[in-house]
Parts: sequence; structure tokens; C-alpha cells
Amino acid sequence: MNHQTMRRQVFSPYGPSKAALEPETIIWVPDFADTGVTVNALLPEGASLPV
Repeated sequence: MNHQTMRRQVFSPYGPSKAALEPETIIWVPDFADTGVTVNALLPEGASLPV
């Protein structure tokens, strides 16, 4: 995902959804902490999340 990808026509839902994925993953970690659910996000070509 980069600036050019996010600006292409008919890709409008793609960019915002990818931009929201990292913060949403951080929010889900404490939400699911006591449920036995493990929250992971794969970030190809990126650094791992500090959670």
C-alpha cells in the first residue's frame, strides 16, 4: 500500500481499510485479551506492531 495505490480509481475502499487495519488491531488486543482469541496482523514489507 502506498500513496499511488490509495489514489487509484475504484480502489477507494482499499486504502482506508488498510490504513485502519493497524490501529484496529491494536484496539482489538485488549478487547480480546481474556477470551482466548489471539489478534495478529501481517504487514508485508513493514515493521511488526508494538503490542
